[in-house]
Amino acid sequence: MVHFRLNFISLPVEFNLTHIVHIEKKYSCLISTTKNVTKKNKIRRYFQKTSDGAECKAFKKSLKTKDGNTSGLQCHVEKKHSQNYFEYSKKTDDSLPPSKKKQQTMVEMLETKSKYDKDNSIQKQFDSAMLDYFCTNLASFSAVKGRGFKKWFDIAKPKLTLHHRTTYSRKHLIRSREVQAGMKSIITEITPNLKSAAFTSDLWTSRAQDSYISWTFLTIDENWRLHYWTPHVQQFPCRHTGILIEGKLDSFLEELNLPADLPMYCVINQTRNMKLAVKLSKRLDQYLCNNHILQCAVRDAFGMTAGMDDALQTCKDLASLTHRSTVVAELLESESDAQGINFSQLRQSVDTRWNSELDCIASILHLKSAIISLCANEDIFSSKTISASQWKSIEGAVEILAPLKEATKTW
Repeated sequence: MVHFRLNFISLPVEFNLTHIVHIEKKYSCLISTTKNVTKKNKIRRYFQKTSDGAECKAFKKSLKTKDGNTSGLQCHVEKKHSQNYFEYSKKTDDSLPPSKKKQQTMVEMLETKSKYDKDNSIQKQFDSAMLDYFCTNLASFSAVKGRGFKKWFDIAKPKLTLHHRTTYSRKHLIRSREVQAGMKSIITEITPNLKSAAFTSDLWTSRAQDSYISWTFLTIDENWRLHYWTPHVQQFPCRHTGILIEGKLDSFLEELNLPADLPMYCVINQTRNMKLAVKLSKRLDQYLCNNHILQCAVRDAFGMTAGMDDALQTCKDLASLTHRSTVVAELLESESDAQGINFSQLRQSVDTRWNSELDCIASILHLKSAIISLCANEDIFSSKTISASQWKSIEGAVEILAPLKEATKTW
């Protein structure tokens, strides 16, 4: 058998996959392939091996098998032994396992090993999906550098290209501008039908100590359906004074190019800098957030009720302890199961979340008997003991605050 090989290093640039397909067809007789020798073993069952070939066991007819070729044997069985040939065909077609190894053609080799071009539609779809992954899951761009991620990726789709994290970061900026432009065009399109518009703004600092400001546009259509978009999320490294915030809000309004006679309201909380910013704006009227006012009233009530602050702090410390220590969490869960209480993890109180204090003390009240038992018998719980008067305050607070939580959700 003559082996045919191509030296890809010497191929001209314009030599593409079409040329290889043509060559394979033209020289198919010269290209070596792996043959399945199992068929030979099956057909030889009907013959006795001789010095120069094989002899039919039924007709005692001698047949030559040049260079081990069994085509003549197969033709003899097909013509003289139709029933045997039927059984032979059935065995070879249905019963034989597929070959474990098969030599790849040059086309298959190139399709498997070569990467997609950057302009390939599948590669573009993958790049877009990766950007969606980073945006929707708030994942770090550095995830693509991990060895585990790369190994999984190479196994899943070896033909795709996994770009560097800076590439995805750069494409992320392009995608964000496209999304921002799309939101602005939607707002511009619906503006002629609006009777009024509302806005909310938020300022926060990330874990990396980077400050940001957001600007959300809200409106209600004729069917009383709420629509909202956030066309602006930007870094805000300067001081969060009312004057500087007002300048940023007015610049956001100018970019949206809203009609001058359109009534516009900004929903704000009780912070002084936001109140001043809206007051200084020539186009915005302020609307104080009902939920924020309600939560401020709740916190004031905690401070004005004797012993309530101490009870709340003890609940916060206990919830925090169960989240820091797996031993404490396991003890609490075991005691709850022993007393037949449906265990649920204690909720931590977060200052920036509405109804957070209620969720914390309600989760502790749910496990009251288990906590009392552990405080009496386990040293690790002894410093978190809740007194009888504090339990009474907690029960009263949960009863009073539950309707206020429903009101917050309604608003």
